Amino acid sequence: MPSLTRFGLVALASSHSIYASPLVPLETTQTVSRIDDRSFDEAGFIHLVDCHPLEEAPTNSTQSWMSLVIYCPDGTDCNNIDHFPEAQDICAMKTSDIALDYHKWENSDWQHCYFAERGVFSWAISRFARLFPPATEVGIGEDVDSQGFAAFRGDELQGAGPATHNCSRVYYFAP
Repeated sequence: MPSLTRFGLVALASSHSIYASPLVPLETTQTVSRIDDRSFDEAGFIHLVDCHPLEEAPTNSTQSWMSLVIYCPDGTDCNNIDHFPEAQDICAMKTSDIALDYHKWENSDWQHCYFAERGVFSWAISRFARLFPPATEVGIGEDVDSQGFAAFRGDELQGAGPATHNCSRVYYFAP
């Protein structure tokens, strides 16, 4: 697993858990990230997406904006707008009735999402991650089995999500 300090984090280990806290802000030129050279169709098992309501939703209905963590056993599924993940493969980080009110994925601190059948997925993404081009490594992740993942900047293109929303991939994780 890459060093947390590479992404502007410092880890403090204790016997029960790991804590991450921001270091002094890094200049973007100081961060050396690797590029994921796989195609987006091959990339990742976990995707962090922001979703907005479909345009054809009735105007008198309550509309919601969502930030979701989506698990895809086959990475190509997460890139397909016709793939609608099952409920156990979706973890909601934020739902809002305010337009464009999404979760802040990048805060250089550990974040966690609990999948009912898969357990916890945890990640830390550099606060500067949105400054990098797609496929640039911007953080780390870990599943309940302590398998390490690298976090990469997404391409903001539409991908998998609930049938009621259009979802854009903000970040994705690959082992």
